[in-house]
Amino acid sequence: MSGFGQEALAGSLFAHWSDNFPLAVTTVYPGTQIDAAGQSEWLEIWINAWQRDPRRSAGKEQVDVSVTVHCFVERTLDKGRILELADATKSTLEHQQVSVTDQSLSDPPVVGHLQLFETQTRTMTRRDRDAGRHGLQHVVLVTSGVATEV
Repeated sequence: MSGFGQEALAGSLFAHWSDNFPLAVTTVYPGTQIDAAGQSEWLEIWINAWQRDPRRSAGKEQVDVSVTVHCFVERTLDKGRILELADATKSTLEHQQVSVTDQSLSDPPVVGHLQLFETQTRTMTRRDRDAGRHGLQHVVLVTSGVATEV
């Protein structure tokens, strides 16, 4: 079916994120940039793995994906803020089903569904001498999923 591809998957996932993430935090999407020096906290989201599953010629297309969100918070802020961002990220992505639509159309039909699974969380915060002055707390969340054409 036309319209089921990386552009539709990414656009639909990012629209889901924008509509459902509960906190007012700047999100950086692929291809965009921010001046991080002017931010005390921000998120970066992207789809960093695409794996098309083998299928028969008449079968529905399936794509395994991996969605990564990096959460950054200045160390000078409340230490619990990074955990709040991580929890909000997890609740926005984990075990969610996202309708995949052809974003190029004004009234887009559903061309597939993205089923997201468990989220793994890792802290990447590093301690160093200058961390108290300008360091960042850094947590990475990775959610796997499968997109299936309808």
